[in-house]
Amino acid sequence: MAKKPLGLPRVPPGPQHAFFKGLQDLVTSADDLPLKELGKIVNRSPQVMHRALLGPAIPSLELVKELVKALSELIGANPEEMEIRFRLLRSEALIDQRDRREVPGTSAPHDAAPPGGSGAPPAKNLSADPKTAEGDKHQNTQKETPKSAQADDQRRTFTALLVRLKDASGKTRDQLATDTGVTPSAVEKWLYGERMPTPKSLKKFIHALGAGEADSADLWRLHQDIQVQDD
Repeated sequence: MAKKPLGLPRVPPGPQHAFFKGLQDLVTSADDLPLKELGKIVNRSPQVMHRALLGPAIPSLELVKELVKALSELIGANPEEMEIRFRLLRSEALIDQRDRREVPGTSAPHDAAPPGGSGAPPAKNLSADPKTAEGDKHQNTQKETPKSAQADDQRRTFTALLVRLKDASGKTRDQLATDTGVTPSAVEKWLYGERMPTPKSLKKFIHALGAGEADSADLWRLHQDIQVQDD
C-alpha cells in the first residue's frame, strides 16, 4: 500500500511555508519515512509528527532540533549545519506569524475572526477610557512597528551572512569558538540570531571566518545599525 502524501503545509506563503516545506523535503530525503517511523525516532506520536510537518502551529524548538538531527544523520548531512539552517527558518517563520497577527487582513485562514464577529476584544477589557487606550495603542503601533520590522530584517540578514561565512570557512562551531576566544555556546547564539557579539568579539570572529573586505564591511554596518535600533 502506497504511503499517503502529507500534502501542502497549512500556512500562508512565505517564511512559514518555507519552514514546513523544508522539513517535509528533509523527510523525503530520508527515504520518505512514514509518520509512525518518524515518531519512533524522536519519541513522539504520529499525530504530533503530522502537525509538526503541516502546521499551522510551529513546532517547539526542542522537537525541531531532535527531528533535524535524526534526519541529518540518516541522509549523511552535517547535523550542526542543518540545525542552524532550520533554527533560522523557524525564527523567520515565527516572526512572519507574529507580523501577520499584528497586521489586519494578512493572517492565515485559521487565524481569521469567527463569522459575524470582528475579532476585536470587548471594550470592557480595555482601560477605563477605551477611546484613549485604543488611540494610544494605534499611535504606538504606528511608531514602533516599522522600527521593529527593520530591526528584525537586519538581524536576519546579519545572521544569514554569519552562517554563510561559517559554511564557506569549513570550520566547526568549536573551532570558531577557540579562534575567537569565546565559548561554543556564544558562537551558537550568534549563528542562531539569539545574541549579538560585542564589537571586540565580532572583530575576532570576522578574522576567524576569513571574511573578505566586502563581507566584513557588511557585517560591521549591520552590527552598528542593529545596536542603534536596540538603543
